[in-house]
Amino acid sequence: MFSSGSHVGIKLSNYVRLVETSALAGVLFVAPLFLGGRHPVGRLVFVALVLLTVLCWLARQALAPEASWRRCRVAWLLIAGGALIGFQLIPLSPTWLERLSPAIAQYLPLWSTWTGTDVCLGEWNRLTLDPEATRAGLVMFVANAFLFLVVVQRLAEVSDVERMLKWVALTAIGMATLGLAQYLAGNGKFLWLYEHPYRHTNDAVKASFINPNHFAHFLALGVGPLIWWLYRAGKLERRRISESFATGARERDRAQLEWCAVAIAMGVVCFAALLSFSRAGVIVILVSSCTTVLIYVRKSLVGKRALVGLVFTGSLVVAALFVHGYEHLASELHSLRAESLDELKQSVGREKIWLADLAACQNFLHWGTGVGSHREVYRTYFPYVADVEFTHAESGYLQILLETGLIGLVLALIGIGICASWCFQCLRCTKSSATVACSAAISASLLVSAIHAVVDFAWYLPACMSVTAVLAACAYRLAQLARRKHCRSTMLSPLPTYAWTGIFVSIAVLSGLMLKASWGPAAAAADWNRYLVLSKYASIENPLVTSHDGLLDDHQVAKQIRLDAIRMAELLERVLAANPFDARANARMATVCLRRFESEQKYAENAMGLPAIRDAALASQFATREAMIQWLDRAVGPNRIYLNQARFYARRALQLCPLQGELYIYLAELSFLEGSSQNTKHRYIDQALNVRPFSGAVLFAAGREAALVGDVASALNYWKLAFHQGPEYQRGIIEALATQLPVSALLENFEPNLAELAQFYAYYRKIGQDDVAREVAPIYLAAMEKELKGLKFESAARAWQTAFEIHQFLGNPKRAVECMTNAVMVTPNHFVRRRELAFYLVRVAKYGDAVEQLQWCLRRQPDDSRLQQMMQLARRRSYTAMRGERR
Repeated sequence: MFSSGSHVGIKLSNYVRLVETSALAGVLFVAPLFLGGRHPVGRLVFVALVLLTVLCWLARQALAPEASWRRCRVAWLLIAGGALIGFQLIPLSPTWLERLSPAIAQYLPLWSTWTGTDVCLGEWNRLTLDPEATRAGLVMFVANAFLFLVVVQRLAEVSDVERMLKWVALTAIGMATLGLAQYLAGNGKFLWLYEHPYRHTNDAVKASFINPNHFAHFLALGVGPLIWWLYRAGKLERRRISESFATGARERDRAQLEWCAVAIAMGVVCFAALLSFSRAGVIVILVSSCTTVLIYVRKSLVGKRALVGLVFTGSLVVAALFVHGYEHLASELHSLRAESLDELKQSVGREKIWLADLAACQNFLHWGTGVGSHREVYRTYFPYVADVEFTHAESGYLQILLETGLIGLVLALIGIGICASWCFQCLRCTKSSATVACSAAISASLLVSAIHAVVDFAWYLPACMSVTAVLAACAYRLAQLARRKHCRSTMLSPLPTYAWTGIFVSIAVLSGLMLKASWGPAAAAADWNRYLVLSKYASIENPLVTSHDGLLDDHQVAKQIRLDAIRMAELLERVLAANPFDARANARMATVCLRRFESEQKYAENAMGLPAIRDAALASQFATREAMIQWLDRAVGPNRIYLNQARFYARRALQLCPLQGELYIYLAELSFLEGSSQNTKHRYIDQALNVRPFSGAVLFAAGREAALVGDVASALNYWKLAFHQGPEYQRGIIEALATQLPVSALLENFEPNLAELAQFYAYYRKIGQDDVAREVAPIYLAAMEKELKGLKFESAARAWQTAFEIHQFLGNPKRAVECMTNAVMVTPNHFVRRRELAFYLVRVAKYGDAVEQLQWCLRRQPDDSRLQQMMQLARRRSYTAMRGERR
């Protein structure tokens, strides 16, 4: 009976081990397919596979009659890191919060009851400023820590490390092959299935990564293991050739085939990395390759066969590059020159986000702002106009400093130093060529991870960090094996079965909590993506910037806005049903509710916009809030529900993340619903300026409030900053000031660029002030002429066409013809521009030139009756003009 039970236990243990191995393989091969793990579903898959691996390993230990724990002295570092992130989530008393992070009270006066303010939204009592993002970060940190620990436990011998290196190499090969196939035969969607709201796959090789830099980093992590595999295949081939009389030619041919396959795979990986067109990616690929080869040369491991393989691989890559992608890559590498770097500094990029983050670090130096809070925090310190959102700091080290403070950065640097010591021990303390070969590949990959993190945030991607964690575990085990080869027993600590069972149950409970935290964002991801796609093309603007009447004059536009708002609200309702703690989804819902109110009011009997309703409510000075609500019901009827919903979602979004300054503007505009005084509105606006001093929406609202109380100087100061933040703010400011100040004063104060001059010109034309538009037009044209020097093709043609229309308006037919002729010359096959030039030439009596253009158009569309009529008219008048000249 005992023997039968033992046999069943062995079979069960073997089955569990199979599941464990499959789950671990899934971490490396499957999870990266979900946008490199950045997608919420990818994070859920990654966490689930890691936890399955850990639970299966614990189950095997519990089933084994004698099981031991392999000691891991670095576990204290992982515990310290997890404790630091967890501490950021713990509610603290106001006294302790003030001691640990005094900047929070300074930035959030409306969230501190003890500051004495008459308006209070609650009590902020955590070190993190984005608790949900920090909670998600804690889940990912624990998952990576578990991955490292379980891999350490699984690697018993050098042969296990070699197997893991093969897995890492295979992940790089698979991702490179996928990336090339998707780039050469893709449809713009990731994996031919997923449409990203803002990215596509046609511009570079990137496989399942939305950022080609991260794709190149992922491949760079696999280059070291690939070179090791090439070395090992060559060594194995030589050994089998020497034993060919005993093993036969079949084994020798198999070894040669493996060596050739690895060499070709190495070429594919390098070629795919180069076609990512990532400057940093090219550098880290070179660093990884050179580091591995140099160590092999230093340790006398590289033979002629391996060198031939590397030369062969390089030749394949160069040949393939000349066939496809050389010019694009050359232009990217060209930007690494010193003069090009100076040009890059002028644009919004890494240098400016680093300066903003360093400024933030000074105020949150010790404990940070909370893991995952960067995308909200940096805006408080970022005074530049950018058309992109910096979700990360473009530097792993700087982001760790910002989000976890000096304590977190010190822990990270200690971890890097410990990994470096493991690699150094392996290379120095052993004479085993197998250990040294593995260690060289691992050292190169870990070096790449440490170097690339200076200028990128690859550590925050589960796909890249999981490979790094696996390689770090391999380095640790190799160091253990090299250092304790003859005292293996000291590395193991036996535990009884009941201890393993208790650990299994504890980790299972923790796994349930981690999966629950990851499930909500994953369940909401599909609807959130649909919402982002819709919002990208929707006709919805900031409802508190553009005036009600100015925005909704056109009936078709108003109808489209109404339909878009309804559809977006439906999608956001589903998002919040799955993940109610998403701060951004709540904020977007508040915006959509306000937009729905504006669009529904367009069709109401009393078509009043929110500003008019607010001003009327404040001017009425109702005795009670109930009286104000009754008046509001009469004024707007059922549409009041949208105002209540907007206020509810804005408050909930701020409770989840109090740094969303635009929401304080919403609360300021809706403060009359609470029966509050004008002072409450000022408090909300001051709080918004505290956390978003460079936000266009906040600055616009602050300027408008200053203008209402007669402080014109302050209003102009706010609006000068807001004016350059985007076209919606420019339109709002121009509408507010066009009737108050002469256009010369506006141009002098706001110093508009070309696009902003276009806003001035278009507005004055729209309201019928042609005399003022004629003042703006020469300045607009002068700015356009400067811009035209750097434009080519379609961009230049559009600019020339705009200049043509302005000269038409100014009554300069000669210059108008010149501009439209230039537009046609830039795009000679553009039918519409040719036709417009031809018609205008007829109108200004240049019939000979008109005939030439009309002939071209008729060759394209010979049946066009309008063209035929114009051709007859041009020829007849041209003939009449010629007869008149002869007389």
